[in-house]
Amino acid sequence: MPDYLDRPAGIKPNPGGVVTQLAHALWTTRGDLKSYFPLQEGKSQINYADWYVAGGATSAGIPARFTHTVVKRIRQLGRGTADVSVNEKSVTATRIARRTYRTLMKAQPHIRWLYRMVPPAKRKQFLDAMFRRAWPTNFDTTSKDTLRPGLSLIGYPFSETGVGEAMRSLARSVDSANITYDVTNFDEQVPSSRRDRALTSHIVVRPSKMVNVFCVNADMLGSTIHGIGGGVLQNRYNIVRPFWELPSIHPQWLNSLQQMDEISAPTAFVRDAFMAGTDRPVVHIPVAISVPPDIEASRERFKVPKNSTAFLFAFDFSSYPDRKNPDAVLQAYLRAFGHDRNRRVSLVIKTMGNSPQKRTILNSIRSLAQTDNRVVLIDKVLTRTETYCLTKSCDVFVSLHRSEGFGLGIAEAMAMGKAVIATNFSGSKDFVGTQTGFPIAYRLIDVEPDQYPYFIEAQKWADPDIDEAARVMAQLADNVEVVAAMGERARRYMAAVHSPEAVGKVIASRLQDIQGYRNSILNTY
Repeated sequence: MPDYLDRPAGIKPNPGGVVTQLAHALWTTRGDLKSYFPLQEGKSQINYADWYVAGGATSAGIPARFTHTVVKRIRQLGRGTADVSVNEKSVTATRIARRTYRTLMKAQPHIRWLYRMVPPAKRKQFLDAMFRRAWPTNFDTTSKDTLRPGLSLIGYPFSETGVGEAMRSLARSVDSANITYDVTNFDEQVPSSRRDRALTSHIVVRPSKMVNVFCVNADMLGSTIHGIGGGVLQNRYNIVRPFWELPSIHPQWLNSLQQMDEISAPTAFVRDAFMAGTDRPVVHIPVAISVPPDIEASRERFKVPKNSTAFLFAFDFSSYPDRKNPDAVLQAYLRAFGHDRNRRVSLVIKTMGNSPQKRTILNSIRSLAQTDNRVVLIDKVLTRTETYCLTKSCDVFVSLHRSEGFGLGIAEAMAMGKAVIATNFSGSKDFVGTQTGFPIAYRLIDVEPDQYPYFIEAQKWADPDIDEAARVMAQLADNVEVVAAMGERARRYMAAVHSPEAVGKVIASRLQDIQGYRNSILNTY
């Protein structure tokens, strides 16, 4: 069967057989592909083959091995072995630029010290130039007559990151409000796993709706617009939905933000930051949280001690350890329980990703675990189902962060009926209050130049009160009823305010407000 799928499709002229049976089968099932790549001529067939190997096949759930033959045939065309001429130097330069850009993005957490040796302006100039070489503008202006009612979501639909999950969350909310939408994948600039296929059926080559929603952070907005093509902005209402973790935004984002008609802020904290830094309209649209109702706990699976009050802390090293503040959680645990090894408690620390600080931090955790068998370290990527299962298997979620744009782990734990302990600062304040969780006091401290990207002077974030966190942890360890009651209040709050249905109503109301700019935005079919 694999040999058959790699055979040239029976279309003419199909130069060099670049369109395989499998690629052609995909094309026949997608109206957007038929519209953008009419396969009646060789040039369009080559363009389709290039899209197919550059990410189209992967976005459709096709294994990468089925692109290898297509890549070889495209290269053969460049050597003049087929009947259509291809500029091999141009193709090769583009591939090298893409490979280099991806390598730089993946290596960024490991070579941050080297980045800091290059002036920010020069660094940005180099990366922007590399990006433009790697992804030349793709799409021309779309006539307003061809646009359809609904939303075009643009971003990282398959990425297993917070931004990727936020995009999928937005799609669920839009779905619940019966608003039509399509999804354009542009995740080449995101060095992460791309295994979540929930939005595959909505993927299109080209945004086709009257309203664009760029589900990317402000630092990636300009490169995303360029990669998709500046024409994608014309004749549409353009919205960006960024996350950001500090009180002030960086001035270098202003040019791309000025191209937006609106900024959709996922939290009040993000809203305030962008309102202070730009003159664009900023509207607060909450993040929807949905977790499967049938997730079962399994302490044995994760080696969480039975009959213990289990505290869970989870973070991604790629999201900057200085911000996630793991040492505060360790110190709070030690102050609460380090003196009494007989207390039936456990601390589960779930990590993933990379950072120059990773080895040092993991060594500290492992050293503690060697002397205290109540400490469990899980350092690997889990599937969404496994992540839910881990959260379900614990009693309390702890996040003594310095700042959060939103706080996905906290929110999901609350939606699952778990009590949470969280710093009373930034995005998580939207849903962690005294009636829904245990907010921890803090003092503001300076953000140091090497702690977070896009450094500007006078940025502040939180230094949580570790003693208070320790007292709360100690109190909860002895009060199973209090933990359960708070978890239930948290679950009810998240269902009322942050469910896809609740957020969908907010989105529908906002689109009705925009109706004067674009008619028939809502699905009236």
